[in-house]
Parts: sequence; structure tokens; C-alpha cells
Amino acid sequence: MVTIESKIINIHGERVELDDDVPEVQDLVIATAATPLAEWRRTRIFCWMTALLHFDKLFQIPLILAHGISGIPYRDMIEAFMAADPKRYPMIGEINAFFESEAQSIQNGGAEYVFSKEYLNIFWPADEFIFVKLTAEGKFDAFYAEAGKLLAETVAARHSGLPMDVIEEALKLNHALVHQPFTKTNVKVKLRYDLLDYWNKVRGGEQALLREVPMLIEIDRTSKPYDDFQKWCREIVWWGNKKGAYLYSPRAMEITPELAGHY
Repeated sequence: MVTIESKIINIHGERVELDDDVPEVQDLVIATAATPLAEWRRTRIFCWMTALLHFDKLFQIPLILAHGISGIPYRDMIEAFMAADPKRYPMIGEINAFFESEAQSIQNGGAEYVFSKEYLNIFWPADEFIFVKLTAEGKFDAFYAEAGKLLAETVAARHSGLPMDVIEEALKLNHALVHQPFTKTNVKVKLRYDLLDYWNKVRGGEQALLREVPMLIEIDRTSKPYDDFQKWCREIVWWGNKKGAYLYSPRAMEITPELAGHY
């Protein structure tokens, strides 16, 4: 085994240095005979990308729907993001480069988390740092444009002729549901499929059947607004980490012929 000594940093901890402080350290395994240095970094990047797309909820609905309609493994979709051509997907390429740099830093004895003076002056997991950074820089629309195109190409390359509009709708719904600060309006999203029912059943381990039925999703984004970015960072991204509270609560209703003309 190859190990490196690094300081023990608490997740979401502040950077505090005292004159009489004795830092705690750990011997961190950064490679083994079966997992060389480069493969260890790749594994870290895979974990961070999975956390960003799935567990941080930024792309969970499209991933679940794409897997459901095509059978493409989740691993293959995550690795497609890791292998994205930075010339065609500059934002995803930038995220990959950041993850690679952080993994390399850890192998050089750096912290396991990303310190940010701008964002609460604490140490963030790399995936959460990217979530916050995309929000702070107003790059969410660009991220979803690249991610949607990449996922559609990945699925189509494996299974041509699939209903790609399902993935497009999942992308639109997920984008609208991600909690963001400074939001001033509520949103209504029209869908051809009952994506919420399918998504919730898959997450609950139930048998899920995708129904093609017109749906209207009402998303309340203003009843509890966040006009303070730092407060949003703390309460949504940090405190919401344990319960995955990164999405607004949607309300779904079928669109009947009588209601269709009212929306």
C-alpha cells in the first residue's frame, strides 16, 4: 500500500488555526498493488461525479429515466460524463479537471475537502463545492444544456429508436426542481409522461411503469425564498446534505381535456 500523511479535516468544518493547536493527522491510503495512483484518482472522480449528478439531485431524474427506458447501466452514464470531450463539453470538462486536480492534491498530502473562503469559509465535499459554484456563477442553464446533450448521445449510441423525448422531459423537470436562491416565481411544467410517479417508485424500490399521460407539475419556489446566498449555502446545500433536500416539493396533476385549455 502507498500512504500519505494528511491533516484530518472535518466535513463542513471551519479553518481554525491556533498557536497552541496540535493538528490531527491520518495515514491515508492513496494506492495499492491492485489500484495504482491513476486508478485511485479515477475512483475518487467517479465517486464525486456520482454524488454531484445523483445524490445532489442535479441529474437524478434523467439518469433514472434513461436507465429505465434503455437499460444502460448507471456506471456507463457516469463514466460518459468523466470521458466527455472538453472541447464539445467545456463545462463538464472543467468539472472533470477540477475533480482530477483535487484527487491529485489529496495524493500530495492535501485536504480531503475543498476550502472556500467565499462560500461560508468552510471545507466542502468536492461535489457540493461544484453545486455551489455553478449556482454562484449562474451556470446552471449551461450545465443542463451540456449534460442533456451528453446523456442523449450516450443513450442513442447504445439504443437507437428509443423515445428520447422522455429524457428531454426528465431533464426539464429536474432542472426546474433544483433549489436555487433569489427565485421570484413559481413554475408549472407540462409533461407527456408521469415522470414523478416513476421516479418516486424507483427510489422506493417498487416496480415502476412509465405511463404516457399528460401531467402538469406545479413547483412552489417562493413560499420559502432565499434572498441571502450564504444562508442558501448553509441551509440547503450544507444542512440539506443529510436528507438530500436539494429539490423543491412538486405537486402533480393529470391534465384532463377540460383543464387542457387553462394552462
